[in-house]
Amino acid sequence: MTELLELKKPQLMRIIFSQTKSRYYPIAIDVAERFEGYKKNDENTHEITILIEDFIKDKSITALLKEFPDTVWKLSTVNIFVDEEKLIKPPKELINCITNSIEAYNPEDYCYSSDAYWKRNDFGCKHCGIYPYNYNGLENLGYIDQNGDYIVDKEKLAYKIYENIKKNYYYICPRLNLNMIKNYIMNFPEKINPKINTEWEYLEKSEYQDNQNKKYAIGIRKKQPENLNNFVVEDNRDNDNGENSNMTGSIRLPIEKIESLEEKLGIELNITAFMNKYDDDYSINIVGEIVSDSLKSDLEVIANVYNINGEIIATGSNTLYQEDFIGIESFKFYFYDIPISEEFGKLRIYPKKR
Repeated sequence: MTELLELKKPQLMRIIFSQTKSRYYPIAIDVAERFEGYKKNDENTHEITILIEDFIKDKSITALLKEFPDTVWKLSTVNIFVDEEKLIKPPKELINCITNSIEAYNPEDYCYSSDAYWKRNDFGCKHCGIYPYNYNGLENLGYIDQNGDYIVDKEKLAYKIYENIKKNYYYICPRLNLNMIKNYIMNFPEKINPKINTEWEYLEKSEYQDNQNKKYAIGIRKKQPENLNNFVVEDNRDNDNGENSNMTGSIRLPIEKIESLEEKLGIELNITAFMNKYDDDYSINIVGEIVSDSLKSDLEVIANVYNINGEIIATGSNTLYQEDFIGIESFKFYFYDIPISEEFGKLRIYPKKR
């Protein structure tokens, strides 16, 4: 836990860039001069100083930072410092997340990801990497003893959070409360037994042995609130008797993305997915868009549906062609008639170079 305890919140960000032959250089100067904390150190060196807390207090600063990906970040001469630490790359993901939080319907709750329970967290950062409601829950962050207690490895828990908020510089975010995270981990239960702590449930793995399926507990996760699944929506789909059938529930699904692949291919996937449950089966409807300055090649977007045992039960792909791409393009998937016995586990969507 040492790394997390020693992590400090920075106060200032300094962005320094110097003259270059890049066509973005004059545009970068124009953006920089609009900052209150701008100064010209000499004829060819420009510096912007920003109080990090102003990222969320002053919307004009956020608006200017949104212009950086197409201006300042493109310069080879740019250097970024937070307090005395020099960043090894521009904090693009951090700025995007802060911007999204400001534009969110409920900015204060945005960091807890209340719009998608699978990625809701108790730590106040949607990038902390610990999502108790997710398919994997607290798997690999402890072990189950002979009493059915899940013994939590708090050192491993703390290090995983540290590793994730350090990556892409999320620890800089002015919304992040490091003291709250540290206190939460310190007070986190040493052990959790879902038989007693009913807000938790076991993660199970099935294995076929001795001509029967045997289930083993391999971890724990928090239960999603029951009211997410308890409403009925009228539907016009005909059943086998030619009569209209009712959905027994319709919920928004978690989506597991592979952000490292998106970053490598220079794209961003924005996706929403819903499950419609019926008496004997369910369907999954996925809509999304791909955004990029330009595609480097033709791409496939692949969607895999897994059951609770981690087995693929449905898959599909969409092809996007480089020559037809104009910066943004939508796509969709529809999986239907999935047997209700194949209990939904997770949905993974990722891009692949053709």
